[in-house]
Amino acid sequence: MTRYLAHHANEDGGWGLHLEGKSTVFATGLYYVMLRLLGHDKDHPLLAPARACLLSHGGAAGIQQWGKIWLACLNLYGWEGVHCIPTDLWALPEWLPFHPWRWWVQCRAVYLPTSYLWSNRCTVPLTPLLQEIRDEIYTAPYRAVDFRRARSHTAPSDALRTISPLLLCCFALLRVWFDFLRLRWLHRLADRRVSRLMRSEEHNTGYHCLAPVNKAFHMAAAHFADGPGSERVRRHRETVDVYLWLGPRGMTCGGTKGVQVWDTAFIVQAAAEAGLAADPRFRAPLLRALGFLDKS
Repeated sequence: MTRYLAHHANEDGGWGLHLEGKSTVFATGLYYVMLRLLGHDKDHPLLAPARACLLSHGGAAGIQQWGKIWLACLNLYGWEGVHCIPTDLWALPEWLPFHPWRWWVQCRAVYLPTSYLWSNRCTVPLTPLLQEIRDEIYTAPYRAVDFRRARSHTAPSDALRTISPLLLCCFALLRVWFDFLRLRWLHRLADRRVSRLMRSEEHNTGYHCLAPVNKAFHMAAAHFADGPGSERVRRHRETVDVYLWLGPRGMTCGGTKGVQVWDTAFIVQAAAEAGLAADPRFRAPLLRALGFLDKS
C-alpha cells in the first residue's frame, strides 16, 4: 500500500480521489493517517510533504463526510462534527417517500453501517500514536478545533457544491430529535433494525457486501458491535482479498467484487457498433459472450 501511494503522489505531496486528480483533503488526510498507522514516522519522505499539503488546504477539519466518519471512529475527530446519520430513519414506516430503502443503492448501502457508527458514537481508545496524529493533521491544537463549526465545512479543494438549505434544515431537525426527544427504547429498536439489515447483507453476499466502501464500514460496525475477536469480524477479514489486488506498483483496490457482466456487455455493444458482428472471425466469440450474459 505504501509503495502504491509512493508511485502516485502528486507534486505537492498529496493525493486525489483518482490517479489524475488534484490533491484533496479527503484522500490526503486518510492516506496520511493510514501511513502513520502502518508504522511510518511523521518525517518519512512520503509523509512530510503529504502533511504540508494537508495543512495547506486547512487540515483535516475540512475533510468530506465519509472522512469525518473514519477519523471519528479512530478518535481523531469529534463525533459532534458529523451531521446526523441516526439509525432511526431505518425504523420508519417503509411507505414513506424518503425511507432509506428508496435511496440509490450505493448511498443506501453506505449510510446503513455509518448510521450505526454515528448513533452509537463508536470510537477506539486513544493511544499515544493517535495522540501524535491528532497533533499533526490540524492547523490548530486538537483541543482548540471547533468540530461543531466544522460540521458543514468542506475544504474548497473537496467541495463540489454547497449544502442546500433544505438539507441543513433536515439536519437541524434530526439533531433536535436525537439530542432532546428520542427515547432510549427507540434507540435500541432502531439499532436492532439496522443490525439485522447489516447482518442480512453480510449473509446474503458471503461477507463481500455490495462494494469495498460499505464492506469497510460493515467491518468497523462489526468490530464495535461484536468485538474484534468475534466470528463476524473474522468472516469479514477472510473476504477482504476479494477486493484487493497487487499490481506492479503496489496494492490497490477494485470498486466491486467483479465486473464480468459489465465488461462483457460493453464489449459486445462495442463490437456490434463497430460492425464486427458481421465478420466471421468474431461471430463465435460474440455468441459465446451472449451465452455468458444469458447464464448470468
